[in-house]
Amino acid sequence: MSTRVRAEGLSSGQGIPAGEVKKSRVSSNQLPTVDSSVPGVKLIIAHGANPDILRRTTGELVQAARDYVAAYGPLGEAKAAIEPAEAEIRRIVRETDGLRGVEIDGEFRLPVSVPVTVVWDRAKMKQGTGKHYPQVVTGERVTLEIDLDPHLGIEPATFLAITRLVLDHYGSSREDAVARTKMKVDLDVNEKLLDQLEETGVVMLFPGTRTEKRGTPSINKPAFLRKEPQSGQQE
Repeated sequence: MSTRVRAEGLSSGQGIPAGEVKKSRVSSNQLPTVDSSVPGVKLIIAHGANPDILRRTTGELVQAARDYVAAYGPLGEAKAAIEPAEAEIRRIVRETDGLRGVEIDGEFRLPVSVPVTVVWDRAKMKQGTGKHYPQVVTGERVTLEIDLDPHLGIEPATFLAITRLVLDHYGSSREDAVARTKMKVDLDVNEKLLDQLEETGVVMLFPGTRTEKRGTPSINKPAFLRKEPQSGQQE
């Protein structure tokens, strides 16, 4: 059995291991649409995305969305009735980069939220931004996680101040102290400034500096659309 001790604080950037990252969650609800290969069907997409989706897959998405909305309405989101269509929608969205739902003319708009984790590689960020690093990265938060055996008799609060030195004092080898102490660095990145510096050629980021990890898609409440009257018809 072990006790987990977590100490957090701001870092000036000294003595931080390479390859650490910053994770932040981003999601969007008001999303743009693009025409699909199926008449009357628009794809809801993430900002700046260009999903590569087959006509067959679009048809599968449309059918699943119609099944979902049909079950959603009269049954008030009855879980058992919605689950198969929900699973199919989530599968298609998960497998299609940038896809965030579907809109069918005159029927409904069904957006899907996808939580995105933005991951920054600290070492590559420093390489790419050079002297501009302190401008682009406005903060670094260092988290230490220590696996502490209770039989050592050390109070967890002790490690808030002296971490590895205490492990060494109580008999752990240097290698064991390093193995038991984990460090994570979170970067606060001024993405607007970073984009400007990249666009003007002031900095050049290396591949892998910024990556994204998508979470489980969550289907939003459908919005029912009003059919537009045909030309010459009365509303």
